[in-house]
Amino acid sequence: MSEIKYYGSGAGLPDSAFWDGFNRVFAYGGADRSHETDSGILTGVTLTTGYGAIAATASAGTAQQLTTGTLAASTAKYVNVAIAPSANSETLLRTLQGAGAALAVEANKAVAAVVEAASGIIEFTLNLSRATVLTCLTDLNTVMDERGTPAEGRCIAMPSTLMGELAKDSAVQGETDIEITGGVKRVMGFDVVIDDELDGEMIAWQKDALAVAAIVDSYTRTSGAVSATLHAGALVVDADGVAVVTVS
Repeated sequence: MSEIKYYGSGAGLPDSAFWDGFNRVFAYGGADRSHETDSGILTGVTLTTGYGAIAATASAGTAQQLTTGTLAASTAKYVNVAIAPSANSETLLRTLQGAGAALAVEANKAVAAVVEAASGIIEFTLNLSRATVLTCLTDLNTVMDERGTPAEGRCIAMPSTLMGELAKDSAVQGETDIEITGGVKRVMGFDVVIDDELDGEMIAWQKDALAVAAIVDSYTRTSGAVSATLHAGALVVDADGVAVVTVS
């Protein structure tokens, strides 16, 4: 994603198990959470993006400019999960991971809602009775190429049902442009991530075209419960590098 910086003060630092649960489910990874203690993330916050686009050149040239934009949505989400009095270390671990995962589900929804509402983005309709997911990815790549979207850093989020359709495609079985590194699958130039909160659509983007914030601004764990508040939002920085694919 484009880098986002928020400055402020506030929350305690979430447990690593909580973040582990969050990161397993949050589909729009790469968001900058270096200022996750900010307590003032609200709708309309101005942010600076574009750090990833700065490049070294062989000549002085024209100064490269960062861009600013307004966070299109910043939605507060909450989780409060009881910790059983008899909980051992394994139960506590699962409880914290579950709390993080629950917030990630809501963060996914917030990001998807912003992208789907944005105007000017690339819109596709995939009819599975007439075409395949792999064909759609090929077409998406073509359109992004035509619009000048950088080839590096392209991602697509899809529900697991469509990932299953892609994996079963006979063309994928013999395709040489398929890479699997850890849990990340790379297909036709896209890093594929699973977001089961998507309902009948896929979201594709290039990392500098979509900026995402997912920041916990309050976190408390006692012997009896874990509670957290998260603000999630997104900004379409470059509409030529973001696409919504409606699936029918």
